Amino acid sequence: MPAPFRTVSGYRLYSADDVTQVEFIRRARGLGLSSGEIIVTIVLLFALTMSFTWAQGPTAHVTLDVQGMVCPLCQATVERTLKGVPGVIEAKASYVTGKAEVDYDPNEARSEMATIKTLR
Repeated sequence: MPAPFRTVSGYRLYSADDVTQVEFIRRARGLGLSSGEIIVTIVLLFALTMSFTWAQGPTAHVTLDVQGMVCPLCQATVERTLKGVPGVIEAKASYVTGKAEVDYDPNEARSEMATIKTLR
């Protein structure tokens, strides 16, 4: 989270998105989620913006712009999470480019990919 803007009197001003993320983290910790599980969830729920490129043929291809991947662990976590989606054939992520490439069977992963498309 970026450093908040400060008023002349020194009060911190947080954006609504920052407040939502902090509240989510507090609730997740209260449910017993680990830091790693919280990071994965935030990446998938709050930091995914998508641009799609569909391939022809029996498999479909999507390119996801993933904001917030800052290290190899983030990259591995995003890949592992995407590979766990039913119907996903291959998933590769890069924290350097901030993108994830996913090949999947559109007949098997139709509802899951529709869900991923709606995350913003």
